[in-house]
Formats: sequence, C-alpha cells, structure tokens
Amino acid sequence: MDIMYAKNDYLERENERILANIKDVMRTCVPLNIYCGMEHDVWGIWLEVDEVKYLVNPILLVNSLFEDHFFYSLLKEYPTKSNSRKSVEIHKESFCYSWRFYSGVSKNALPIYINFQECVAKIKTCVETLYEVLSAGKPAAYDEFNSGLDFGIEELRIAVEQMSISAVMPNYYCKMSSEVKEDPFVFEIEGDEYKEQYTIGIGNRKYSTWLTQWDNNYDSIRYQFESIVHNMEATINLTFDMSDLVLKIKCISVVDEINKTKDGCGNTYKKYALVEIQPNEFIHGPTLKGYCNLEQTLKTLYEGLLTLALAHDVESKEDEYEPSQNEAYNMFKSPLIEQYITGMEGSWPKAEFRQVRVKRILTMEPDYDEVIFDSEGNPPIELEGEDGNIEELYDKEGKPFQIDGLKEWQEEIEPIVIEGAVGRTIESFDWKSYHERGLALAQKLRAKLSSDFDLWYRAPLEDNSGIIPKPILIYEQPIERKE
Repeated sequence: MDIMYAKNDYLERENERILANIKDVMRTCVPLNIYCGMEHDVWGIWLEVDEVKYLVNPILLVNSLFEDHFFYSLLKEYPTKSNSRKSVEIHKESFCYSWRFYSGVSKNALPIYINFQECVAKIKTCVETLYEVLSAGKPAAYDEFNSGLDFGIEELRIAVEQMSISAVMPNYYCKMSSEVKEDPFVFEIEGDEYKEQYTIGIGNRKYSTWLTQWDNNYDSIRYQFESIVHNMEATINLTFDMSDLVLKIKCISVVDEINKTKDGCGNTYKKYALVEIQPNEFIHGPTLKGYCNLEQTLKTLYEGLLTLALAHDVESKEDEYEPSQNEAYNMFKSPLIEQYITGMEGSWPKAEFRQVRVKRILTMEPDYDEVIFDSEGNPPIELEGEDGNIEELYDKEGKPFQIDGLKEWQEEIEPIVIEGAVGRTIESFDWKSYHERGLALAQKLRAKLSSDFDLWYRAPLEDNSGIIPKPILIYEQPIERKE
C-alpha cells in the first residue's frame, strides 16, 4: 500500500477551488435530449437535434464515454432513408462533455455542454432499455438500415455490463477501492483448435476473434508490452485479424482508506491494472474497461502470447516469410517481463540482459510411461533407470541430472491412463494433491535447467477436475536484487 499525506488547509483550498470550477461548468450545461423508445412501430435510441430525431448506434454511444475525442455519424429519423445525415463530435472536458453537431462538411457548429453524471445516466438507461426490448424480440429500427449497425444481442449485453462498472465511468470525485469491482483479465487460446481463435476480455465481458494473420512483428508486441516496466503503462497492438485490437494496461493507485489526523489526513492506496480493450473492426462490440489484478493481468497476457506462438503451426511460404514456432516463441520471450512478474512484491527489477534465446521448450505432463515432452516434435525425454536419471537434458553446468520423486510421481498416473483408455475414470483420485506435488517437482526441474530451456506444466488428458485448466509456465526464481 502507498501512503500520501496532506494538511487540512491545503485540502480545504483544493476542495473550494474544485467546487467553484464545477459550479462554473454546470451553469453552461444543458439537458441531453436522448431516449430509448418506439418511433414508427420500431425500437431504437433516438437523439433529438433541432426538432429532428436521429437514430443512434448504442455501441458507439457507449464508446463515446471512454474517449477524450470521439466522432461518429447519426442516422436521420426512421423511416427516412435519405443520404442526409448529421455527425456528432464529442470531447471530454473538465466535469462535462462537449457535443458538436455537423451537417455535411460544415465545421462551424457551436458546442453544447452536458454534465458527466447526466450523460452517463441517460445513456445507461437507454442501452439497458434497448437490450431488454430487443431480447424480448421486439422490432428494431436498426434492422432497416444497411449502415454498419450490425451489432447483436451479445454485443449489446456486453455494453450493458460495461455500463454497470461504475468505477470506470466519468466522475469528478475521488474514487475509492470500495467502488472498484476487480475482474480477472482474460486471454485464452481457444480449445483444441487453437490456431483459429483467441478470446480476450475482462471478467464476463469478452470477445473471441480470429487468428488469420501471422506476418506480424512479434518483436514489436514484446517491446510494447515491456513498456509497462519503464512507464507503468503499455499500449499493445494485437494484429492477428488484419485489423488492430488495441490493449491498454495502466498501473494505477486508488484510494483505499482515508485516515484523518488532527492537522490533516493520510490516504492509503491500492494498486490495480486499469485495462482497456479497443476491439478490432470485425468485432461490433463496445470498448471494454475495468480494474484487474496487476500480477494476474501481466502473467495471463504473457503466458497467453507464448502459448499462442506454440499453438500456431507456422510455415515458410514461397512469397512471404513466417517465423518458425521457436522463432515466434523467442520473439515473445522477455526476461524483463518475467522478472517483473516474479518480483511483484518489491521494487521493479531491471533485466541484466535484454533477450535470451530459448533452444528447447519442454512440457511436463504425466502420461503412461512418459512425463517430459519436447515442443518441437522430438521424442519424449526418457527417465532412465530406477532413479529416473534424465540423460537427454543438461543442467546449468551442462551435466545430466535427476529429480528425486519425479519417476514415482509419473508412475502414479499409470492406472488412471489405463482406465481412461477403455473409457472409465477413477473418481477417487486426489487431483489437487497430485498437482501440488507436480508443480513442486516442476519447480525443482526448472531450477536445474539452464536459461536456454523453458518449462511448462499441464494436466493430463484424463484429468477432468479443472484444477489446471491451461498450461502453466514455470518461471526461474527471480534474480537477487542488489541494493
């Protein structure tokens, strides 16, 4: 927790100044003439400007709340289908929004000012109402326009969920951690057909999008990600579907407690990752924004990118070059990010080297008579003799080694695999204890391996417990920091 102290006289002056500024702004604000209702027997969100009603895209309406500058077109009143349209430009100001309406190429419109709270509340009511009526199968005005308003019920649901995250809505009051709903960051390579899709999101607000382009600059993604270490924020462009999905991560501190003293008060702060996801043009849903656990966010994204490189079967083509699996993996591989993740409790460490070259990527996954697999398609690593000596690998000194207990742990799975081969399961098997021991063994194995190996741990196919839902990267222990 960070602590910040301020004296009473300073706080009083600041409060007076801010309240005076708010009053000045509020004098210029006008109501926002927007509502969700029926016009000509169809439902929509309507914005009235100069006594003309315009149909509004609810997704763009929600997105406008999160941008400092936003511009989009309105559709003229239904059922008119002429090409005559009006555009709106929205700017986020201090304590309010400014809206400017344009017709044609005119850029001389005067702004109108709308209070933050009123704007958010009205848009929230409109989007919730529209979702409710469209979910009930009511006719929508949007169906009649071929104008890119091809959002669906699911995208509208996500917009409603996004509007319910009050801590990310515009507000000129200091936020407290009690207002923050912390959601997990989601970045997953999809199912068995991982080459096809990935899912990204915050909590239950998430999108699945395609993996169609593999000529990206993977190094660029890593460089963008690594800026989190130096700048406490990162903007990462994931170009895997011919259009950028933009992921923004910012380390922020939110007031956790206000402790008043005789002459002032000291605030304690809690750290979060403020995550923003701007979907690519093929996703017709809103921008996602929310608070996530910092360590979980970075770890999930980093391991997801490495898994993505492992999952895709890249090839060299005649007219373009795609990296091999190992090359793609090494472009994402970052000692800087790994030290950052494993050293979360202290001051951020700096990598002593910029990049390492991983020669072999191993997976520890217990099977009938095997436990260590090579990602390049080489035969599994054999455990030799009764002691389970590992002849094919080498430690930091270049010598073969053994991990006490690894062979016995692998052999425990043999009856499970035999039963699974004939379609039966052993319900009484203690998967929790088994994986706890397996992860401890994996950490011992990682400690022996040199830095040009990477090691992953995953559950066997026969495990339906869900305790280990996806592969886990086993990190090297953090380098001891010098004071």
